[in-house]
Amino acid sequence: PNTAIMTTRPISSIVLLLLPSIIISAPEGPSSVASSKYGSNIVAGQGYNPGYVGGSSGQGYNPGHGREEAPCYNTVAFTASRASAYSRGRQGQLVFERTVTNLGGGWNGATGQFAAPHSGTYHFSWAALSPAHNQLKLALIRNGQEQVASWADKTGYQTASGTATLTLRRGDSVYLYIEEGEVYEPSTSARGYATFTGYRVG
Repeated sequence: PNTAIMTTRPISSIVLLLLPSIIISAPEGPSSVASSKYGSNIVAGQGYNPGYVGGSSGQGYNPGHGREEAPCYNTVAFTASRASAYSRGRQGQLVFERTVTNLGGGWNGATGQFAAPHSGTYHFSWAALSPAHNQLKLALIRNGQEQVASWADKTGYQTASGTATLTLRRGDSVYLYIEEGEVYEPSTSARGYATFTGYRVG
């Protein structure tokens, strides 16, 4: 009997010594925090679309991958006013004389175009007056294609205004285009009635 007890004690000791090693070396389960590329606790912003490989394309589609390593939330905003004399009286792209605000470097006052410095969602608004005896149709253009348009009739100094929210890839160009009529600006003062504003929302 004494011999049996002596032989079982070393075996129990070996089992107890091996048990902590087994517990320590057990593989960890998958982490729920890493389930999303940007993290489950990151709020990307109103309207943000990180994109997915294999998704359908179209207006508002933003694949995201390959453009930027991570979402960038630097402030991007601009406001321009007073349509230039050479651009407001004919069909074509509208250019503005004054840049009121330009944060983030996307607005080019010389060309009248906004180029998205980062992929994301942007909101645009504009307003302009028609002259006394002519209508006005203004279109918001992205990369050469009309997105939305606004209209003012020729009964006298009517407002063509509109808003649009677009998801842009970095480098996409947005501007206003006179499709019909002309834009009114006073010739006796430097006041500007036409305005164009844009800013990033996500």
